[in-house]
Amino acid sequence: MPITADELLAIEDIRKPTKLFVKAWKRDVWILDPTAEMLRDWEAYCSLPPEKRGDIRARLVVKLVCDEEGNRVFRDDQVVAVGKKSAAAIKEISEFAADRMRVTDKDIEDYEKN
Repeated sequence: MPITADELLAIEDIRKPTKLFVKAWKRDVWILDPTAEMLRDWEAYCSLPPEKRGDIRARLVVKLVCDEEGNRVFRDDQVVAVGKKSAAAIKEISEFAADRMRVTDKDIEDYEKN
């Protein structure tokens, strides 16, 4: 018998936040397990013209860094401030977060070019 929409929607498929040790900060951060809605919102942000968006790696960090309980650490209006942090730290976090969304470095580079 085929699976129903109700059965699929009842599946608990979002993982708890994952701890990541950020070498550049010598600190642990927690990363949310992104939802399809979060991916869509981030991709929409990335598709904006460069003059209308900030650093897309910083945006990913802002959206997915959380505390151990899954509460976001940054507000959406802190993208510029996060973009001024260590490139090594932001790259390390954004690469880990992008991997959670199945986004490759090439995808990010392509977004940055557009």
